[in-house]
Amino acid sequence: MRFWEADVTLELLDRLLHGLPRGAFRAPAPAGAERAEGLAIGCNESPRGANTHYVQLRAGRVVRYRIRSASFANWPLVLEAAPGNLIGDFPLINKSFELCYACCDR
Repeated sequence: MRFWEADVTLELLDRLLHGLPRGAFRAPAPAGAERAEGLAIGCNESPRGANTHYVQLRAGRVVRYRIRSASFANWPLVLEAAPGNLIGDFPLINKSFELCYACCDR
């Protein structure tokens, strides 16, 4: 299944890249962007659950950016699943959740 998903993804990327219009790839910043202020929260779904992104702007600059990955939210469950099992079973318990270490290091 994952091989098929990767194959479909590569095919879509190939179509998108070949369909790009000619010309500059970078647009000028909209008027007033240097003074932009505020915050935004965005969520998206991943195979492990919901990811949340938070960005805060002050005077057009990013002053805070935070990612809460689905793996981060699920790590406490590993602690609940491990008690009462043998130490040798921990790798299997840990990997059964398929959590991402790198997602929590960002």
